Amino acid sequence: MDKEKRLERVKELIKELGVSSLDGAVVVVEGRRDDTLRKRSVTGKIVFATRRFRFLRETLANE
Repeated sequence: MDKEKRLERVKELIKELGVSSLDGAVVVVEGRRDDTLRKRSVTGKIVFATRRFRFLRETLANE
């Protein structure tokens, strides 16, 4: 996939996150830089993943 297609796909995914957040979905991010998502119409709740959350995710992924 070339750069332009990847960029378009990322934009589509962010738009989908925005729609889902309006419907009440919680967006989980690893970093504290949610400003990019906020600028791109994600208006719902954004939760920062903690080490405990990442451990749980990795544990569930290995089952």
